[in-house]
Amino acid sequence: MNHQTRLAAAVLSAVAVTTFGLSAPMALADPGNPYAVGGVSQENTANKALINPDATVQLSIHKYLGAATGAASNGTQQNVTLPPLAGVNFDVYQVFTDAAHTQPIDLTTNAGWTAAAAINGHVPTPAEIAAGSFTVNGTTYYIAKSATVTTDATGTATFTKPDGVGLYLVNENLSTSGTVTSNGSTIDKGTISPAAAFFVTLPMTNPDDTSRWMYDVNVYPKNQSDSSRKEVTDQGTTTAEGNNAGNHGVKYTITSTITDGMSGAQMGTYVINDQLDPRIGYVGTTVAIDPDGDTGTAALVTLTEGTDYTVATSGTTLVKVTFTSTGLNKLAAANSANPAATVVTTIDGTVNEQGGSGEITNVATVIPNKPWVDANPGNPGIPTNPVESKYGNIEVNKYDPADSNATAAMAGAVFQVFADPTPGDGVCTASDVSGTPINTATVGSDGKATFTGLQTSDFYNNTAVTDPTKYQSYCLVETKAPAGYNLSSEAVYVTIMSDTATDTTPAVAIQRVANQKANLGNQLPLTGGNGIAALSVGGLLLIGGGLAYYAVTSRKRRQQA
Repeated sequence: MNHQTRLAAAVLSAVAVTTFGLSAPMALADPGNPYAVGGVSQENTANKALINPDATVQLSIHKYLGAATGAASNGTQQNVTLPPLAGVNFDVYQVFTDAAHTQPIDLTTNAGWTAAAAINGHVPTPAEIAAGSFTVNGTTYYIAKSATVTTDATGTATFTKPDGVGLYLVNENLSTSGTVTSNGSTIDKGTISPAAAFFVTLPMTNPDDTSRWMYDVNVYPKNQSDSSRKEVTDQGTTTAEGNNAGNHGVKYTITSTITDGMSGAQMGTYVINDQLDPRIGYVGTTVAIDPDGDTGTAALVTLTEGTDYTVATSGTTLVKVTFTSTGLNKLAAANSANPAATVVTTIDGTVNEQGGSGEITNVATVIPNKPWVDANPGNPGIPTNPVESKYGNIEVNKYDPADSNATAAMAGAVFQVFADPTPGDGVCTASDVSGTPINTATVGSDGKATFTGLQTSDFYNNTAVTDPTKYQSYCLVETKAPAGYNLSSEAVYVTIMSDTATDTTPAVAIQRVANQKANLGNQLPLTGGNGIAALSVGGLLLIGGGLAYYAVTSRKRRQQA
């Protein structure tokens, strides 16, 4: 092989391996004998600097779970410390110049290496792989599957082919893979972003001794288990059903990883979908990059809608955030600067109504890249964890402690409910109810008044609250007593416990409020009362008697005269 051929081979080898960079910190291990396959040397016995055209070649594919470091593999064996992935299929295709698959790319010639160098810059699409051909610079090439190999417990899949010198296409095929495990634990295939299909020459120039060829080549496709998580901020919210003074705003935050080692073009797509519950009204969306992810405290970098991403809404209501090519390049740059960088998507909404349920659940999905889409046809995306908001009612039961059957007499009483500004202290003071009430309700003929759409006291921000001093509590105040009864003399402290909330029924806190009869039911001596009336009657009788006596005596005096 002349100098030009060897230079082309070296350049292609260097370029090709960048497509399957290492997925973990590594150190060179004992490379064994890269010139032998199965313990038998494959080198050209006449001159080791020339390729043996009849050699048996071997490709060892190593699959690990974790983000790449950015370091490129070079065909030699490496020491990787991340968990291996077992059960992943790789389809290995040889590249030919004819549809009959009789003329492989001939790496013993300059023309073969020139073609291989041109082909290496092409990333085959799933459609091209399925069709068995692709076109580069006006020339059509054809592929034929040589084998499908599956990674073992060590994460290694080995392809060996006698008389196999040539150019190969390797395609990770998660769709045909069975159960994928790592150290015995099952891994959800839907969270794995497969490596992009890549080309590799067998053999490759040894980077540690560029005068010889390696016939046993090791590759480490970049692998990452992409993930997303969701949080909800809803503490202190109420639904908007008449709760005019309540806080109706709810905020959903979706944090998602950026697939490591991909350019914006290789990423191809990045989409966040969030199907809001019909009871949640959509307000708006913001998107940012967290440069440090969970590893630091760097400020978020806000992205621009219309430039970096678009937002579309449909139905009741699907929120779809789609990154543009500009935005994808920014994601790639952020990942290149720090693989821990994440995307932070915030969706603001309002809780419009409680409906017949005490729980509002939300799950989003994230599509991390085009290779993931190709490996998961029809899959809407990697789901986040579900988040819940829980709401309930306060039912006020009015009663007369002296008459348990007097519920009808309680009708007309009016109550107001306040969010306790000093929640969790177990009491409601006058200052706690000095603001604007959340809502007002009137007691009906059944002796009951109900406040709906109030957040449960022991569950908010998707977290169960076990410390009573941190409960979201409420204060009830009777503002109008029923006829013939006194007002309740104090504000009542109320909590709504979430354990009674279900998908179909709201949580309910029943609060009994007693009313004493006006003036305790007694008749007090007042001016104009019974005693005064008796005295008045007696006085009238005396006056009447005096007048009668005067009339009689006056008549007698006239007669005597």
